[in-house]
Amino acid sequence: VFLEYDPADRMKPWKIGSNDGRIELAFHPIFHQHAKQSIPIVGATELHKIHGRFTGKLVLDDGSTVEVK
Repeated sequence: VFLEYDPADRMKPWKIGSNDGRIELAFHPIFHQHAKQSIPIVGATELHKIHGRFTGKLVLDDGSTVEVK
């Protein structure tokens, strides 16, 4: 399974797939929640929560296809 997205613009559509073609999904971001926190001596954290919707298809073990809408 692989995930492709643009780290410079997380709001562009993402691609999720597999080399065998059984996973072909697109993630369409709707909302980007971003937070940074700095704690003296301990360090810092950065959080990106992306909310959105999936579309595409999944192929099951029996060969049937599930459409994701």
